[in-house]
Amino acid sequence: MFVVEIGSVITTIEFIRLLFTGPAAEMWFVLGVAIWLWFTVLFANFAEAMAEGRGKSPGGHPAQGSHDHDGQAAQKPGSLQPCAAGKRSRVA
Repeated sequence: MFVVEIGSVITTIEFIRLLFTGPAAEMWFVLGVAIWLWFTVLFANFAEAMAEGRGKSPGGHPAQGSHDHDGQAAQKPGSLQPCAAGKRSRVA
């Protein structure tokens, strides 16, 4: 997303430069690209804010969203015992 924001800034600066020096056809094309990129930045930030509000954001603290899952561990070869997923160990 940072790359899109930098591209938005660069195309906006290019549009301002073309506004004073460049041909009209190229100016309108650059304006269209700049608007498209700024809408992408705007709606991506809005979608990220909505995801954070619902608690479905992948960012944040690593322990936030992690839950203990049940699993099975082999106590000896051929036998499985239920246990928490974080408590499993290898059988040699």
